Order: sequence, then structure tokens, then C-alpha cells
Amino acid sequence: MLVYIAAVCLSLQASFVSESVTVITIIKEVISREATKRQVRIEIQLDAKKESIFHMLKMLRPRLDHHFSLNREHRLLGALKEIQSHEDELSFLSQEYQSILTNEEKIREEMKSAPKHLAFLKGIVMDLYVDKYKLLTGVEPKNSEACAKALDAYNFDSLLMAFK
Repeated sequence: MLVYIAAVCLSLQASFVSESVTVITIIKEVISREATKRQVRIEIQLDAKKESIFHMLKMLRPRLDHHFSLNREHRLLGALKEIQSHEDELSFLSQEYQSILTNEEKIREEMKSAPKHLAFLKGIVMDLYVDKYKLLTGVEPKNSEACAKALDAYNFDSLLMAFK
């Protein structure tokens, strides 16, 4: 996933544009920290668009869907293997479950690195949640539990609702 950033710097003014509020938040924090270190007074004006937050979530969705689905399939493998060991015929299983058994090796191989990827994606979403509040309200959210719950249960619509 590529996130763009555009910067225009003049002698006494800089303008940054990105589709990610997290990128803008990081830039704002770095500039503020450096100005404080140098005891320079600066003025920061932000024009954060709520649409950019939902755009980022939509960009993340295919990866989130994939990793949560992979995680679910991996959890089902144990039970499905148990059924397979006791049954001669598996035609009574749904196509989805049969596919999971057929792709067992691929699922197990992909799961070797998947927990790191899923944790990374969850971190991106949580950062986006916090950064949204920082930019739009000026303060960090007091409670990011709604976002964490929506991520743990992973339902994309619930996740979108947590961001509204």
C-alpha cells in the first residue's frame, strides 16, 4: 500500500498534503518538536478531511480482510483435521471447509508470518484512530476501546462505525 505525500516549501511557509492523517500527524509532531527545541515560534494550520480517514480504511480493507480470513481458516484447521481423521467421506462439509482442508499446507505456511502482518495492520488502524482525533479535535481520544473491539471482532462495517 503506497501513501503519497506532497510538500511545498517556501522561505517562511511549508505546505504538506497526504491521503493519510497519520503522515500529517507525524510531520506536525516533528516540526513542533524541532521548533520547540530551537525556541522558534511557528503557526500550524490544519485542514484535515474526514474523507481521507475513510479512504485510508478502504485502502487497508483488502489486507485486513485477507489476514483476518487467513487467521479464521487457521483456527478452523484443527477441528477440520479432527473431523477428517474420523470420517471416510467429507462431502457433507461445505465447499469452504473442504477448500480449507485442501489448502492446509498453504494456510499453515502463510500463517508463519501472518501474525506479524495482522499485528502491524491493527497498529496502523489504531494509529489512524488516534491521529484522527488528534487532528480533528486537538486531543488524543480518551477511549479507543470501540476501535479495538471492532478490530478484534473484525467486521469492516463496525470498524467504520467506530471511526464515525
